[in-house]
Amino acid sequence: MMIAGRTIQDISGGGIKVMIDMIVSNMDPSRERGKFIGMFSTMLSIGTPLSPFISGALVQHSSWRWAVDRTQPMHRQFYLNPPVGGAALVFLVLFLHINYQQERWKEKVKKVDYIGNAILMTSIVSILLVLARGSTAYI
Repeated sequence: MMIAGRTIQDISGGGIKVMIDMIVSNMDPSRERGKFIGMFSTMLSIGTPLSPFISGALVQHSSWRWAVDRTQPMHRQFYLNPPVGGAALVFLVLFLHINYQQERWKEKVKKVDYIGNAILMTSIVSILLVLARGSTAYI
């Protein structure tokens, strides 16, 4: 089960990298795109190998509850995520300035891929049904 969980986590991590590239491609002019993708890739390549050491230092010098505390109610399980997420939110509000293109609502609706969304939703529901009911024998 642990290997399956890590596999899902690694696949999701690969998707995050692709999403970062897509968001940066939509935000910045073409001439600066390489610089921003390089900055994000550098942060990712530095943060990924350093995170186990930082987590280990936190656990060794404080307690494992900084990672997860299953004995507490849900709102007090994670000590580390709220401060880091709050700092990231403050930096986003202060430094991220996006110039949105003004479009009419009808123009936005015309751009939606309805067939692709229907296929995606159908496949996700099918996979979840198989995972939820896979071990049940029906007569």
